[in-house]
Amino acid sequence: MPPIIQEVSGAGTALLNAGGTVVSRQLSPGEKLLVDSDSVVAFTQGVGYDVRQTGDFKTCCFGGEGCFNTELTGPGIIYLQTLSYEKLIRLLVKAQNNKKKKDDKLGGIGVPGGPVASDEMER
Repeated sequence: MPPIIQEVSGAGTALLNAGGTVVSRQLSPGEKLLVDSDSVVAFTQGVGYDVRQTGDFKTCCFGGEGCFNTELTGPGIIYLQTLSYEKLIRLLVKAQNNKKKKDDKLGGIGVPGGPVASDEMER
């Protein structure tokens, strides 16, 4: 799926959504940073943006990660997030499914929708 890039310009304040921890980094001219495409929140004008294939067919199918990473090239400021909303939703659905399976093994004991134990959470 190709990335969707929107440009924001003008005077005033812009609000952006991001999940987890947001990190900003100043890239020097020519400095390159290779990141997960889901991690990119924003970057200033002047930052080069390119998508690079990672690995081969086997990596894409069996590696559990995406097939592409994003290469950002300075100069400029970039903003990265540690947890995209898509990843958060996947983690919550997986944790809820694991809880249901565990409750079924215990004969239905448990509170539906209750908190997930720390040992059941994916890290």
